[in-house]
Amino acid sequence: MVEPQKVLSPKAHVSDLHVIFSNPEWALAQFNWDGKPALGVRWNGSPEEAGDVGQPQSRGVPTWFVLPEELQQIVQTVFLTARKIAESALAQGYAAMAADRQREIEAGEWSEALVGDASR
Repeated sequence: MVEPQKVLSPKAHVSDLHVIFSNPEWALAQFNWDGKPALGVRWNGSPEEAGDVGQPQSRGVPTWFVLPEELQQIVQTVFLTARKIAESALAQGYAAMAADRQREIEAGEWSEALVGDASR
């Protein structure tokens, strides 16, 4: 597996790389391609397979798939909207958990019991 922030090839074309999303499977990044803003995507490669550089690649060197200009704004807008919704849902979930006083008390008792078990 290759960390997407290290994918700077082909060096003559890629500059100012900014990874906007990455998980163990794939990544999305903004960068300049030949001096013009671009959006690219790639599969990061398998963490289980040593030397797997992901896709795309050129002669074993990891590269980015540059999305066509017609798709770049659409993909970025959909991705950012989905991320905003997910973050909002997560924040709402944390707020709901924090508002549940009884659950907080039970969680505190549970974690204290774990500490007691670990000290034996």
